[in-house]
Amino acid sequence: MAQHWRAFAGNSKLIPVGNATRIFTSSRRSPALAEALSVPAPYDEARSREILTRIENIPSILQQGPENLDKPPAPFATVAAQNLDGIRDRLRTMASALVGLTTLKPQELNAATDDVADALEKFQQQLKDKLPKLQQQTALGRDAYIWFLRNVALMPFTPEEFLAMGRQEWNRAVAFEAYEKNRNKDASPLRSRRRLIRGSKMRLKKNFKSASFLRSAAF
Repeated sequence: MAQHWRAFAGNSKLIPVGNATRIFTSSRRSPALAEALSVPAPYDEARSREILTRIENIPSILQQGPENLDKPPAPFATVAAQNLDGIRDRLRTMASALVGLTTLKPQELNAATDDVADALEKFQQQLKDKLPKLQQQTALGRDAYIWFLRNVALMPFTPEEFLAMGRQEWNRAVAFEAYEKNRNKDASPLRSRRRLIRGSKMRLKKNFKSASFLRSAAF
């Protein structure tokens, strides 16, 4: 259940920069609903109220989508819109499950999840309306990627340096695989999984018979 809410993780803002999107997170981050649901159920009164509060916060967080993502790439927008198909039914299923796990009343949960469904369906329709005008290109571009590396990933490397490191690791992996094959070229092949299991079962039976004999001999 909690995995459906990771998209609403905190009070983050998405700021588009060219073909890229910069992510700014508020210092007063609002914890995600998934975090509140990560504690094993049932939930006490305090935890139940926390869950309800985080559900009620989702529509306001979602408003940042149309405000900041004015030109998302069409393939990404398509996937996002498709993932929201049937969201109202899924939210009602979640609310029904939470009724038996929290101290919340059904009316409270249903009202909160209906508001979330309204907001998500509105956002889905906004994405669909934008699709004909959105670009198909999904690549960030060099400048935006470098910005991401410097400000989000906190890495000092350039894309070319990453490419060189990737090639080096690939060559290393291929070389070690060749070394291993050459080292084991004269070794006998491993037995099949079925033979190994059959041999283990036979040893277990043999050991069991030996243990039974020893117990009978001792008593």
